[in-house]
Amino acid sequence: MAGLGQGLASTGMLNPEGAVRGVGAWRAEDGSLIYHTGAQLITAGGTSEPGVIDGLIYPAYPPIPAPALTAGRGDPAEDTLGLLVTWAWSRPDVDAVLALGAIGCMMLGGALDWRPAFWFTGDKASGKSTLQEAIKWLMGDKGLVQSSDPTKSGITARLGHSSLPVALDELEPGEEGSSKERDIITLARVASSGGQWLRGTADQKGASGNVYSTFVFSSILIPGAMGAADRSRLITFNLSPPPKDAPKPVIDPRTWKSRGAALKRALIDRWPTWAARLQLWRVALASHDLTGRNGDNWATCMAMADMALYAELPDTERLDTWARKIAFAARAETAEIGSNAEDMLTHLIGQPFDVFRRGELWNIGHWLMVAGELPGAPRDLVAVDGGLTDTVARAEAAKRANEKLAKIGLRVKGVGTEAELFMPNAKIPGLLRLFEHSQWANGVWSQAARRVPGGLLLRGGADASRR
Repeated sequence: MAGLGQGLASTGMLNPEGAVRGVGAWRAEDGSLIYHTGAQLITAGGTSEPGVIDGLIYPAYPPIPAPALTAGRGDPAEDTLGLLVTWAWSRPDVDAVLALGAIGCMMLGGALDWRPAFWFTGDKASGKSTLQEAIKWLMGDKGLVQSSDPTKSGITARLGHSSLPVALDELEPGEEGSSKERDIITLARVASSGGQWLRGTADQKGASGNVYSTFVFSSILIPGAMGAADRSRLITFNLSPPPKDAPKPVIDPRTWKSRGAALKRALIDRWPTWAARLQLWRVALASHDLTGRNGDNWATCMAMADMALYAELPDTERLDTWARKIAFAARAETAEIGSNAEDMLTHLIGQPFDVFRRGELWNIGHWLMVAGELPGAPRDLVAVDGGLTDTVARAEAAKRANEKLAKIGLRVKGVGTEAELFMPNAKIPGLLRLFEHSQWANGVWSQAARRVPGGLLLRGGADASRR
């Protein structure tokens, strides 16, 4: 630390907020990589003692596993991939490679502009905990924050100023009303872009910091606390139990620590290709309609897997072959992600709406089907009198349904495929009750309504419709 005081003096006034960088990977101002092992800094120019670079402080810390000094024998990425393919992935043609990309993102997460989160899920005995064990040894002792009973404050305390990866096993849905899982998922969302977390302290002064870690979760069930914004940052892996006669993966700690150090060395040595490599993958995936945040996720993961496996940049054939596979996998996952607007509509149509006060299990969706004369509308809500034809009865029922829906500000115009739902921007008491305790409470539903895909229009500044 001899040079630290001199470095600070030469930088003049120092803003401590975000100025300290602990152990892990970081990116310098010129885009080059800085890997802080605690005892030394590995940079494009070689190694040096902890100190100040570009006005940022890299203090000495207890050491974490350093990358291997040389690439060594064998191919650490191929060897790691050879283990990963032994799991029973739901997408066997892409998941093992994506998992390799996830491991690379964990190793160099702090240097990335964008960090996807990864979630391994599957029933018991599908190998989730064994996979977490493999990740643990690849990262090495003290090379990651790992827990099966974490809290947000515990994670941030363990991370400190580092960019160490975070691996959390058995993060199952908690008890109703518990904020534990939601707080951790929110922290992972903040980490994706290196944002700032805040929390209160006993002395009322508060604590804050930026988090640059790659998060990897595993559980039987993924908690329902995630909104669309959380899901859009996530790549999920579904695992099935292996065949009964399949041998259990052999994970020798010494072998896998050595392999992880060699893999880290390869990624560090190939970092100068990162920016160009990532851009190639962005363009390749964009040609298959994977853009925006979704494109960021898959391009980052695939570029990292590609950099682990190959020293040279990918050619057109490799890019197009894999982009097609990834696009197919991503479309299925994107369909499950949805959007906040769709989440709002799902919440709305699922709300009970018992206008007859008889305790019947009708919800808003049932009444909308009647009002729009849609196939499948509950027959009990379409009372067919002896003197009416079925067509007339449905029209009369639609009229009555709209009268009921009008009490909470909703209205359906048109029938069948031409039906439109009108929602008010105004805070009508009935809608306030339906959205109470949700993220769309107090009129926030109108913001989500404007974003509904499929033709949202504002009518007269007061109503929103969806065809």
